[in-house]
Amino acid sequence: GGGRLVPITEAMEEHPLVFEDYRLQAAVITALSDRYAEIADAAEKFLSGKDGQIVPLVKRGFWETTDNGRIHRLRVIESICGGAENEFYLGLLKRAKKELRAEAIHALRFNTENTGVLLDLARTEKGLCLEMTEQVLGMMEQEETGGRSWGISVFPNPTWFQTGWPG
Repeated sequence: GGGRLVPITEAMEEHPLVFEDYRLQAAVITALSDRYAEIADAAEKFLSGKDGQIVPLVKRGFWETTDNGRIHRLRVIESICGGAENEFYLGLLKRAKKELRAEAIHALRFNTENTGVLLDLARTEKGLCLEMTEQVLGMMEQEETGGRSWGISVFPNPTWFQTGWPG
């Protein structure tokens, strides 16, 4: 793996115009699933700087790639599109597990209309996904208050998530 990293990253840095060819872009997208993490990370960083035209290529074959490949692809989509791909992120929640699910939850941060979905997830998720849900809700709360915390939590009473909402 390490013997491939340097030539790949040097080519990306020294000859970025070569990668405007869609055939090479497809190869870089394939590198998002590389077993060597540094190559996948370099491909993610490179593709994240591209424009929205590459997104359909990134989405193609999404479920046929490795778990880590899907996470890298999702991060590229988030970086390029932000909230414009909200429906894609919501769709991932139906099928995604573990780290990919947590990253899909993280992608919901772009749209405050996702607050209801996130509050529902806060009642049902566990572990890493619950932590991510709480983090995203906290980020949204900060945005809505202009970065100031008024001491009001989006979680009125943490025990309600275990026992159910009152009423």
